[in-house]
Amino acid sequence: LSSKLDLDKGTGVPGMSWKLCTGRGLTNATARFSMPNGTDYAADQSKQADTDMYGFIFVPFDNGQYSVATNWAKADHMIGFNAADAHNIMFGSNPTTGLVDTGSLTLLTGMVKAEGIGEGINDFLDNTKIFASWAQSKTSPNGSNGGMLGTTQSKTGTSVWIGANIPCPLTKDGRIGIEWNKGSKYWRSVTYGEDTMVGSKLAARGTAIEAYYNKPITKSLSWDLRYTKIKYDYTGSNGFFGADGEPMNWETVAAYQSMGMVANPVKEATDIRAAISYRF
Repeated sequence: LSSKLDLDKGTGVPGMSWKLCTGRGLTNATARFSMPNGTDYAADQSKQADTDMYGFIFVPFDNGQYSVATNWAKADHMIGFNAADAHNIMFGSNPTTGLVDTGSLTLLTGMVKAEGIGEGINDFLDNTKIFASWAQSKTSPNGSNGGMLGTTQSKTGTSVWIGANIPCPLTKDGRIGIEWNKGSKYWRSVTYGEDTMVGSKLAARGTAIEAYYNKPITKSLSWDLRYTKIKYDYTGSNGFFGADGEPMNWETVAAYQSMGMVANPVKEATDIRAAISYRF
């Protein structure tokens, strides 16, 4: 559910608005086709508690070319594995307890964007788009099930993301994009849904770069070529919020490996993709 309040007419500030958003992403309902007991969708208190997320988007300025946007959100009952199950999964065994409630997550984001630089300087700048974003995540473990990100203490992480999308100088209507983002040790996004084969680049506790080329073929048909490279400074970027999301540097990983306590986490990942898209 979302509701937007336009504030530009009352304040005289172009594009100012405030939007409330809330939703439920995971429930404790019994799964569909849970035969033979016939309790499909009924509440089951033995299952994971409902995961609710709520927050707001505040846009202090947007004149169609330059804009500033902020976002605050909180999610309750984030899921994760306890230490025993995280160890089992790491070494290829099935979890015994399963996903459990680990606590809450608070997110704060600010972004500035320009769709065109200057006014009438030249066609290249008029068609150039740039953006910069800063984000912060803060965990609030509930004190049970082993905590969040491998600790029972609240941890704060940050991420910076910048990018540009420019006209390709070699083709008439092609566009080139380049992006860079870097996350800190305890940074944690909620970006499980991702269109690369290596996981979310925006979740990286480390540095990610991405370059892409897009060219329309017809009004509805286009093709894309993209390269993504992620270098992780810590483990757990694409894990859940329990012990499996614990950030460890590579010195710690090596020490644990010498004792047979961890497997081989990924240090770098590369994704190269070519695609043809049809929009209808």
